[in-house]
Amino acid sequence: MQVAPVSATADNVEQSIYHVKKKNKPALLAHLLGDPNFTRSLVFTRTKSGANRVVAELDRVGIASEAIHGNKSQAARERAIANFKTGKSLVLVATDIAARGLDIDEISHVVNYDLPNVPETYVHRIGRTARARRQRRGRLLLRPRGAPASESDRAAHPKNHRG
Repeated sequence: MQVAPVSATADNVEQSIYHVKKKNKPALLAHLLGDPNFTRSLVFTRTKSGANRVVAELDRVGIASEAIHGNKSQAARERAIANFKTGKSLVLVATDIAARGLDIDEISHVVNYDLPNVPETYVHRIGRTARARRQRRGRLLLRPRGAPASESDRAAHPKNHRG
């Protein structure tokens, strides 16, 4: 008899961890999103206010993004998703609840701006990119330097570590 983990990440998902202080997260995110390989990126935050802050920071540096979360009207969420699907916005910032049921193809990168509290949520987040069944599509995990490894960190089993 073999026992498998409750959740495991897809084999075709390349993962990276960036150890960064909280105050430096916006600049690192903007830098990463400036890479031309980031063609359609889904950024996850833990809170609605965090999603709004990320959008404001990206807007400040000229990166078109929109947020979806529970405080947005259905019409606003639908508009943001439509803009993301058509390429008007290349970055969609979402909370886990708002992102449930999203059906968007060709997401190039998932950025975990904030780690979720539950490992299965991390696996679900990055699994959004594995749908295309393409190898080596980059996924990034951001967490504060010196933060203790969480259950989500252990579930991720990242292949790449960058400082």
